[in-house]
Amino acid sequence: PTDTMTGSLEAIDVASNTVKVKSLMSSRKFNLGDGCKVMVNDAEGKLKDLRIGQKVTIDYEEVRGVLVAARIELNRDSSAESVVAVTPTN
Repeated sequence: PTDTMTGSLEAIDVASNTVKVKSLMSSRKFNLGDGCKVMVNDAEGKLKDLRIGQKVTIDYEEVRGVLVAARIELNRDSSAESVVAVTPTN
């Protein structure tokens, strides 16, 4: 059975193929499984396409105490930088 977690990327380690995701309740580290798909804007991407602070949804399984990601999907309106429109008032 696969579980799902949604949160913001806290750490990305391309060398060790891991990501750390923080949600309201917890922070978890995931190892990318063989064949793990990284989806960016409905197209397949790579781990290096993701940025800290972006909101992602991860499908994963726990295997012998290790969280193994099968799919990482960048949530649509996610951006590492948040843009705020400021309207001056007189």
